[in-house]
Amino acid sequence: MAANAIFVKMKISPLHKLVLFLAFAIPFSGISQSRKVDSLRKVVKVENDDSNKVNTLNKLSGALTDVSNYPQADSVVLATLQLAQKIDFKPGLCMAYANSGWVCYKKGDYSKAIACY
Repeated sequence: MAANAIFVKMKISPLHKLVLFLAFAIPFSGISQSRKVDSLRKVVKVENDDSNKVNTLNKLSGALTDVSNYPQADSVVLATLQLAQKIDFKPGLCMAYANSGWVCYKKGDYSKAIACY
């Protein structure tokens, strides 16, 4: 009974609550990002419309950059640029260049990032 009384009287400060929340929430954020990457890869494989494929590839390169998978993000950006140029899809091409700049920025290659932007 004395042990139960100790837990009843113990208060958790807002800072401790925040730390506990972050300790449990942060590991799961990586899981959701990898699920997003997997989902986008599946959509790319079955997408028939080239402009929609460009848009999905742009989302995929952004998601890969978010999880710090820069080699694959570079590869996806290159494929996106090629497809967008082939079908003359200017909005997708602009986004692909922006994604290329974002990948370069995240890798620390700032001069190349500026050139892409």
